[in-house]
Amino acid sequence: MRGVPLVMIIASPLRQCRLCKLDKQIDQFYVRKDTGRYRTECKSCTSIRGKEWILNNAAKRRAIALRWAKANYPYIRKKKAEYRARDPLAMRRWALENPDKMHACRKRWDQRNPHRKLKHARDRQARKIKAMPAWADKKEMNQIYSEARKMGSQYEVDHIVPLRGTLVCGLHCEHNLQIITRRANRQKGRFRWPDMP
Repeated sequence: MRGVPLVMIIASPLRQCRLCKLDKQIDQFYVRKDTGRYRTECKSCTSIRGKEWILNNAAKRRAIALRWAKANYPYIRKKKAEYRARDPLAMRRWALENPDKMHACRKRWDQRNPHRKLKHARDRQARKIKAMPAWADKKEMNQIYSEARKMGSQYEVDHIVPLRGTLVCGLHCEHNLQIITRRANRQKGRFRWPDMP
């Protein structure tokens, strides 16, 4: 039979998953590293089992992760530096896109590091004292702070030009203060101000 192309269909063999009992293609199974054979449970069942184990063994999982992190600290630092060099504002963008997760992370960090939280507060107070000019009107500044307190916990006093900005540093005076929401203040950080270059 000349001129008739011979078509060969190579189908990957089927295999039954021992957990879900479904017949699936062989590429739906992971290969064991120790024996080089395919596992008996499919990828989706393996994933579900892994997630269940993580939920049921949170403390054990945390201990394993901490042990690995301590053993591989130089590697982690190197990877973080590479990530930041590739996209310096990536972490900032993530924080803006996930405010609830960021708030939870900050709260956990504050609970684990009360001494460092206190140090940051003291450093900020010192910066405010250094940044306050002699001509600043303290009465007007106190009035702005008390007005923010009356408005509720969702509002904060913000320095329009940050005290420790990336390009310029603002003064701690009545002309550089504004009342904005806590979320807007976190989003602004020390990266933005009006008429910035």
